[in-house]
Amino acid sequence: MFTITFGKLVDLYLEHQDERVESMFITYGRRKTIESQLKHLLRYLGRDQHTKTLGRYNFGSSLKISEVDRNSFAKYAFYRRATNPEVRDVTLRNEQTTINALLKWAFRKGYVHFEDIDFEEIKITQVEKRDAFSRDEYGRLWRFMHHKWLKEENLEPKQLEQRNFIRDFILIKANSFLRFGELKQLKWKDIKIYKNENRGPHNWGYYFVDIKVRAEISKVRKDRELAARGGDFFKRVKSYSMHTKPDDFIFVDNDTGEMITKNAYYRAWKDIMSKVDIDTDGRKLSFYSLRHFGITMRLSAGVSYETMKVFAGTSFKFLEDHYDQRTIEQLRDEALTPIKGDEWGVAYVDL
Repeated sequence: MFTITFGKLVDLYLEHQDERVESMFITYGRRKTIESQLKHLLRYLGRDQHTKTLGRYNFGSSLKISEVDRNSFAKYAFYRRATNPEVRDVTLRNEQTTINALLKWAFRKGYVHFEDIDFEEIKITQVEKRDAFSRDEYGRLWRFMHHKWLKEENLEPKQLEQRNFIRDFILIKANSFLRFGELKQLKWKDIKIYKNENRGPHNWGYYFVDIKVRAEISKVRKDRELAARGGDFFKRVKSYSMHTKPDDFIFVDNDTGEMITKNAYYRAWKDIMSKVDIDTDGRKLSFYSLRHFGITMRLSAGVSYETMKVFAGTSFKFLEDHYDQRTIEQLRDEALTPIKGDEWGVAYVDL
């Protein structure tokens, strides 16, 4: 069995991941990530067999399993840094974890004769926080989409339709804490819109929304329910969507009823970020930044970590390490907020 190629081994492993997707152990998005990570492995394995075709991975695919041993992977991180100096340590560690999982599975199946692998040890001394929007930047994003992006000249009707859907997708994402894939696959049967009786019908925030994230669309493969702002945006989507039955997707192509493609979302995001007045120098603002912004704003508003853990579908530690990105200005405002009933606030002792 050691005579099969690494390309064949990777294909077999991805078939195994397809079965895990069907059994709802992992999401399709996770499966695609694994495939992408293993392409780096195949490039690495073929690194000494090509020069001008750097970036292709067919050379590693043709390598026989019998030609490698547990020491063959020791320079993986060195190779990745040499070919991509900007690669992050956390990315390398995640790739190494996937390669380990591949070879442990292959060992159990009898495809390889070793289970333990020698990798460069990568220690993450400081957890990286993803870039998030500030309140001012989010306001600029909202105003740009509303006043300029949807009103650009010479937009085809189909372009305008899609921009309306994606505009509300962005606003809902910042208010609902949903992951990209979760919101993209949401159906009308998954939400319930209700009134905020403390707001007038002409004020934003008149409608709230209860959302049920089904296990099959959740990253962690568990049902969860949350309450969020943004019911107004869902109502607006319903007003221009041609597909509003319970089993219809919320964000669709009006002609087909099919989900808007991932590429369409990312093309639109790239277009928005190239035009909106937000400084992105040294920062990577993505769709994930909207989730982070929404979670941080709720934490700033006093929502407990315990509640946000449930609503966001993540752990307490992950919230603390990755999502609580309150600025020093926000923290200072919170520290100086007077205690209810104490008009002078907390007394300070001058040392």
